[in-house]
Amino acid sequence: MSEAFMELFDIKEVFEQNSRQRILMGTPKRSPDEIVVINRFYRDETFDESLYLLLKRSLKNLVHIENTVSELIVVTAYPEGAPLAALIESPRLLPSDRMKLAEFYLEQAAAYEGLPPAIQLLLIDLNQFVVQDTGLEPKELIVLDRGFNPKQEPSAVTKKLSGVLNQILKPEVAAYEEFESDGIRNLITGLTVGAIATISAARGTFAGLMASSERVSGTIHTPAPEGTATTTAESGAAESGAAASERSVNTPPKTTRFESDHNASGGMGTGAAVLGAAAVGAAALGASAGGAAPGGATAPGSAGKVSGTANGDSRTGAIGIELDNLFISEEPAKRSSPPRKKTVKKRQFKWIAWLLLIAVACLVLFGIFNILTGLFVRKAPVARFETQIDNGTYNFINKSTISGSDNKLTQISWRIEKDGTELLSSDEFDLTVSFKNEGKYKVTLMVKDRYRWSSAYSQVMEHELSEGAVIPSAEGEPVTVSETDDPLSGIKTSNVSANVSYDEKISRTGTSSLKLDMTDSDQAQLSLDGLAVSRSTALSFWMKSSETDRVILTVFGYDDNGLKFTKKLTLMPQSTANWEMVTIQSNYDGITSMKLQFSAPGTILWLDNFELAAFK
Repeated sequence: MSEAFMELFDIKEVFEQNSRQRILMGTPKRSPDEIVVINRFYRDETFDESLYLLLKRSLKNLVHIENTVSELIVVTAYPEGAPLAALIESPRLLPSDRMKLAEFYLEQAAAYEGLPPAIQLLLIDLNQFVVQDTGLEPKELIVLDRGFNPKQEPSAVTKKLSGVLNQILKPEVAAYEEFESDGIRNLITGLTVGAIATISAARGTFAGLMASSERVSGTIHTPAPEGTATTTAESGAAESGAAASERSVNTPPKTTRFESDHNASGGMGTGAAVLGAAAVGAAALGASAGGAAPGGATAPGSAGKVSGTANGDSRTGAIGIELDNLFISEEPAKRSSPPRKKTVKKRQFKWIAWLLLIAVACLVLFGIFNILTGLFVRKAPVARFETQIDNGTYNFINKSTISGSDNKLTQISWRIEKDGTELLSSDEFDLTVSFKNEGKYKVTLMVKDRYRWSSAYSQVMEHELSEGAVIPSAEGEPVTVSETDDPLSGIKTSNVSANVSYDEKISRTGTSSLKLDMTDSDQAQLSLDGLAVSRSTALSFWMKSSETDRVILTVFGYDDNGLKFTKKLTLMPQSTANWEMVTIQSNYDGITSMKLQFSAPGTILWLDNFELAAFK
């Protein structure tokens, strides 16, 4: 700590310490009864000479500021009072009081506008403000926690401001006039979306709303002379006769919206007294906040006025606390708007609520009726499928039916068995499989609609293996290919479609490649047999395409028991001039054969250099 700093303050305790700062609580040597916060910021790109000048100009509670080689030391007075966050939760706050609090808040927040956005976000937080006899006082306690981000954007400030104003004004709860509610919502929305980009702009917009509110509420009153209480008790005294006097004594004081803005007779009441008026248990809350003591005693140093009596009036049942243009009363909050208008609105909302409740009940009953009808009246769904065989591949097309226009299938269950052993189950709508071994396979389908399952529907497929195919040349004649030039590298094939042939004109290496001509068909396929594919091996080959359109490759993997996996790949050739490598990896061990099914209508593919290799 610098020598000049040590001469001014005594350190009492450490309040907070982190990687960016050290916060101490202390007292001035000349005024040991006061409390100050000594904030020692470690110098970095944020806390530098420019921030020193900005803080010196912006902080309201600044007592001392010092700029050293390694630290920026900021000392601020620590105000005590009732938290603003507690006051705004009081159900007894009038809408006019909330607008006045928002006006005070924006006035103080605007003072921080020149600071970096990250510092502004800390200072405009709702918890930074307390209520004192002089109004709203900022704590200006800058704590740089782990969430502190020095690179905050200005838009974050306006979003934060919109949230605080929404908490103070509560436009969805407080009974504002319609134009006031619209203005408040437009202000909060403008801050949220960035249409209102600065605190000053928000303050100016709100000032215009306040002016409009005053013009609509009534003629602007001249503030009453000091020492004169502008309550309804005084206006009642102007009436003639004992009845008027009695009415003024026995009737709790009421204030209109505008009168509450202008009947202050000196200073804002203590924050503790405000909380006492805003919540049940005024004495307990006042004592905890350092304000009014139990029994109605006023805390030392409090400049607020408890106006439960006025001009010798000994009325009980209503306590008023004047807060520098605010008036908070123990009686329920009331507005000066015409009672008829309020009554009509409440009656309308009440009928609307009843209508909505009846509508919801009708919908619930209708839903229950539909469920019961579906269970006891509707017919169960009927499971059916058709079988299409294409080059050894079985396509099972779901043709199941349901009853009711508002009904639909919700679950599908396929099951394939051989000799009583389940080989495959699937929840696909349609099913496509290939069988490696000969035999009889039982295919069963069940479906469920919104209400129940269908009966099982089955078909038995008798599968026979086709003989090994001989791949012809491109001209249609069988061709003899040496093992070194064979594009299949000696891999045996079967189930070869008619549009697959050897092409001796185009190859990547050697003298020929496999040609898959799909100019007049949608698919081409071949099976590769005698493989030994595991999780650590992969099948790869090189491909060339006559088009750059996508190619759908479906791979069926088989082990000794039948179909083990199905994998679909989408290949996108980059050009028609280059060969591109395709790699197929297995997720299973013991794969002995693979069926490759290519789909690229209007395209010719050339395949070469098939290879089965291990990888890590």
